[in-house]
Amino acid sequence: MIRIVYRRRRLSRPRYSSPDGPGEETVSSTGIDIYGGRDPRDIAFYAIREAALCLDVNPATLRSWALGRSYQVRSGEKKAEALLELPEPENPLLSFVNLMEAQFLRALRREHEFSMQHIRKALEALPSYHSQPHPLAFVDFLTDGIDLFVRKFGKLIDLNRPEQILIEKLLESHLRRIDRDATGPIRFFPVVVSDTERPISVDPRVAFGHPVVAGTRVRTEILSGRVAAGDTVEAVAEDLGLTKEQVEQAVAFEQRAKRKAA
Repeated sequence: MIRIVYRRRRLSRPRYSSPDGPGEETVSSTGIDIYGGRDPRDIAFYAIREAALCLDVNPATLRSWALGRSYQVRSGEKKAEALLELPEPENPLLSFVNLMEAQFLRALRREHEFSMQHIRKALEALPSYHSQPHPLAFVDFLTDGIDLFVRKFGKLIDLNRPEQILIEKLLESHLRRIDRDATGPIRFFPVVVSDTERPISVDPRVAFGHPVVAGTRVRTEILSGRVAAGDTVEAVAEDLGLTKEQVEQAVAFEQRAKRKAA
C-alpha cells in the first residue's frame, strides 16, 4: 500500500489539467482548490519505502538517491550526494516528479548497469543541455528525439555508438511506462508481471496519487484488501465493474509490495 503525505510547495511549471477535465480532483466539493494552485506533480507525496515499492527498487537504494549517503574509506568518511532534488529538503518525501526521475535511474542501473560514477557525471552536466529543473523527468524527447538525447548523454559519459544504440532501446522501453503531455510526465505505469503491459497506473491527479487500476479510480489496495478478507476475485470484479484479470493484476501488484516490505 502506498502511503501519501501532503506538503506545500510553490508551483514551478505551468499547471496541467486533470485527466477528466479541468479541476477534477484538484477542486473539492465546496469549490476550494485543494492544491492551492500548485502542480500536484511537485508536491511531497511519497515516503521512500512506499515509492521504492512502486518502483520495484530496494528502499536503501532509493534512500541513497534521494538523501545521499555516507560511507567509510581508508582516509575517513566520504559523502555521496543525493541524485534527486526533493520538494522539501527537510522532509524525506518524494514528489511524482522525483518518482519519474527515480524510474529513469532505475532503468539505467538495472537494465544497462551503468555505474553510479557515470550517472553522477552525466547528471552534473545535464543542466547545460536542459535548463529546466529535473531534466531526467522533463527532458523533451518529442523535440530533441531519443537519438539526440542519447548522443548528448553518451558524450557526457564517453559512450561509443553501439552502447548508445543499446541506451536508445532502453529509453524506448522506459518511455512506454510513462504518459506525457505538453507539460511533461503525467502518469506512470509500474511493472506488475510483464514489462509490456500497463495494468496499474499512478497519477497524482487520481486517487491522490495512490496506485489504481489503469483507466479507473479504483485503488489497488482496496481490491487486494477485499480479496484478502475472503471475497472471490469474481465477486470483487462484478461489484466494481472490472474484469477478473484487472483484479488479479491489482492483487499481484499489492502482494509484491507486501513481500518486499516484509
